[in-house]
Amino acid sequence: LFWFMFLAAAVFHVISLSIRCRIDRIVNFSPLYTLLCAYPIVFNKARAITFIRADNLLHGTNPLRNIFFYAADRVGLRLSSAIVSVNRPLQSIYQGRFHLPAARFRVLPNNLPEMGRLDAMGKTGQRRRLGLDDEHFLVATSGVFSPGKNFSFLIRTMADFRNLAIKLVLIGDEQARTGERHRLEELACEVGLSD
Repeated sequence: LFWFMFLAAAVFHVISLSIRCRIDRIVNFSPLYTLLCAYPIVFNKARAITFIRADNLLHGTNPLRNIFFYAADRVGLRLSSAIVSVNRPLQSIYQGRFHLPAARFRVLPNNLPEMGRLDAMGKTGQRRRLGLDDEHFLVATSGVFSPGKNFSFLIRTMADFRNLAIKLVLIGDEQARTGERHRLEELACEVGLSD
């Protein structure tokens, strides 16, 4: 029900904006969102630039969901004037899957492959600084600490695994001083994850 309402509201909002404002360029971070902007693309001849990520390729266990997102990606990418990926292999996957011309793609590297990797000694040193042994499995995430990100759910979930060799690292801070960081630190102590 949520997704149905979200899609309907998004399409209505885009049409409303298109009627009130002259939209000539659209930039989205998912082919689905480009699809939702079909009205100005088709009727206003707006150019659409769609950024794609590797996580757009993920599939769920629900075949109807997979069919929906495949179809949405296919149409959204066909509506796009330009498609931007972070590397050539991702471009190649999308090009092959959706039979799109190479000329429509642009590669904007995120520099991750060029960053270099830590050697074994450097990695061991970093793990030691974090208080991790070689057998610890590390779960790390980052973001702005806000209730909407629901880091508290992750902390409570990790508390169920506190007897296993798993460590959680949250990287981030508050955008404005809301007390969320302090609340998360207190919650970690409360559930026994404060180390």
